[in-house]
Amino acid sequence: RAGAARGLTLRYEHTAVSRWLRGQRPRGQVPDLICEVLSRRLARPVTLDDIGLGIPGEPAAARPGSLSGFVERATALWRSDQQQRPHVLGAPAVTGTPAI
Repeated sequence: RAGAARGLTLRYEHTAVSRWLRGQRPRGQVPDLICEVLSRRLARPVTLDDIGLGIPGEPAAARPGSLSGFVERATALWRSDQQQRPHVLGAPAVTGTPAI
């Protein structure tokens, strides 16, 4: 149905899916269609990296919305906060009952 919405006539059987699971990358727009269908069913964004069909040789951080890209950005933000507030590093950690 997702392919038909884009004007494509697609037909896949279990043999195609088993080839994908063994590492063969689907051709054309199919990887994007798979992400679209899974995103709709899961009610959350699903990327090519999430389904193991990211572009080989391209770092995941370069693709918007990838988990590793998010981790890279979060780490960079944490480091920038750390550099702007050095007094936080010297503060003693609160442990035990007072931490609750």
